[in-house]
Amino acid sequence: MSDPLQLILKKLDDIDTRIKQLEGNPVTADNKPVSVVEETIKNIRDPLFSKAVDIAQKNDEVPSSLLQKLLNVDQGRAEKLIDQMVEAGVGTSFWGDV
Repeated sequence: MSDPLQLILKKLDDIDTRIKQLEGNPVTADNKPVSVVEETIKNIRDPLFSKAVDIAQKNDEVPSSLLQKLLNVDQGRAEKLIDQMVEAGVGTSFWGDV
């Protein structure tokens, strides 16, 4: 394709992206819906997930303090690991459906 034609097609893509954003369907720079990107980010597991699962399989209970101690992580990360394990079906959360 010629350069002017490529430039026109690029501009049309930019306009289409802006229109989608204005219509309430936000997209990322590569035209993926934001909801898909957010879901992908949400599903990315912590690099220590498999070690946390090993700890859970060796212990009856896995409080966040145990993960903090054995994995050398802060409380927030330990709680996220527990949430990821619950979502994966490895165990249940103490809090349940509060």
